[in-house]
Amino acid sequence: MPPVKLAAGSDSTDAEGRFQISGLRLGEYVIAAAPSPLFPSGGRAPARLYGATFFPSTLDVQQAVSVSAFSYPATIVQLELVPVRGVRVSGSVMSRSGRPADGLTVRLYRRFGGFGAGSDVAVVDAKGTFEIPRVPPGWYRLTIGPRTSPSGDGGDEFADKIIEVQDRDLDDLSLVLDRGASLSGRIIVEAPTKLPSAVGLRVSASPTAEQLSPPRPITSRVAADWSFRLNGLSGSYQFTIGAQVSVSDAAQVAIAKLK
Repeated sequence: MPPVKLAAGSDSTDAEGRFQISGLRLGEYVIAAAPSPLFPSGGRAPARLYGATFFPSTLDVQQAVSVSAFSYPATIVQLELVPVRGVRVSGSVMSRSGRPADGLTVRLYRRFGGFGAGSDVAVVDAKGTFEIPRVPPGWYRLTIGPRTSPSGDGGDEFADKIIEVQDRDLDDLSLVLDRGASLSGRIIVEAPTKLPSAVGLRVSASPTAEQLSPPRPITSRVAADWSFRLNGLSGSYQFTIGAQVSVSDAAQVAIAKLK
């Protein structure tokens, strides 16, 4: 897994490449920039690729130079993005249930600082294989699933894998479709919370902020006996309980980690 560090602040550049990050505490920071989205058209990568570049223009975070943030005057830095060579990512997909895997969408998702972006980049062919040309270096979540967004109850077959793209082609990846992990439980309402029944309640599992995952929650209705079941889980999640109808209180469930 990649080293996970949440961004202290972030911003998008304007038409002239300028940015401003406000609200930082006084101290030392590592500044970095990267193109986003990775595949602007939702298809092939642009003709010229740039890697995640750290100040003062290096691809290696170990060579990054920290910058001091002062309240006044504002600290000014200049970054020149470093061009990189994209590599090929390819592999095969098999269905555990026997359903043909061809026609499924191949998607790459990358998180950088406070930003996350994903794109549909390929389709599994009739032989069950896929190929993504010219992928820039970095850590990604590779997901293979239905062309449309999976249903909120996590009932669709899918496959996903965390991959690190370096300076060589990444071939012969092998993935197997399944429905992910399942989790069941029961809601316990403690005083002084007043919920007369479970009608209208839903449990939602959302990927935690440090995950290489899009913020798409998986939800389930709470049954009349206060039980619930979530399907299609893969990764680390934060679980919350909410209501479709107005209630006086809401409960929050602890973070669970599933592999």
